[in-house]
Amino acid sequence: MALAEIIPFDQASQSGKPTSHGPAATDMRSDLVEQASRLIPHPPMLINVVSQRVRQLNQGRSPMVDLTGRRKLGQADIALLEIIEGKIAWTGNGTASDGTADGSTGAAAKRKKK
Repeated sequence: MALAEIIPFDQASQSGKPTSHGPAATDMRSDLVEQASRLIPHPPMLINVVSQRVRQLNQGRSPMVDLTGRRKLGQADIALLEIIEGKIAWTGNGTASDGTADGSTGAAAKRKKK
């Protein structure tokens, strides 16, 4: 990154340029949050499950839900959809599971099974 591209925090909101920590990066659809909170009723646990899955999606893992025909969704919305559609389940003991025997999520668990 060039030094000229660095925007001080106090000027970031005035520059008109989107920031990685601005509303566009963190907004989630409230309807999805509400639906997912019915399945994972503890807000801190829901946050942890969504955060972990967003991290995996950002690392290049593929979504476990069909996104065909859906308007552009953020990574957090995709994670919430995966919870709503039962692709990721909260086990109640503080861990998330995608149905694999070891309770982990994503491609790493599939590689272990082979």
